[in-house]
Amino acid sequence: MSQPATPENTPRAFKPPTEAQVADYAAGLGLPDPPAVARQFVACYAPDWRDTFGRPVRNWKLKFRQ
Repeated sequence: MSQPATPENTPRAFKPPTEAQVADYAAGLGLPDPPAVARQFVACYAPDWRDTFGRPVRNWKLKFRQ
């Protein structure tokens, strides 16, 4: 039996990050040259934002850490 959709369990729509957001996240993780890392990451997933198995990316921060 499934539960009705409530604000707590309704999935949010994925919003792709900007290069600036990725660079800020990379800097927070202490990576060298965050802007270059951000460009490479966004180029890898944009414009479709799908992983290597063809599934849509739901959490870009998790993909970034992998």
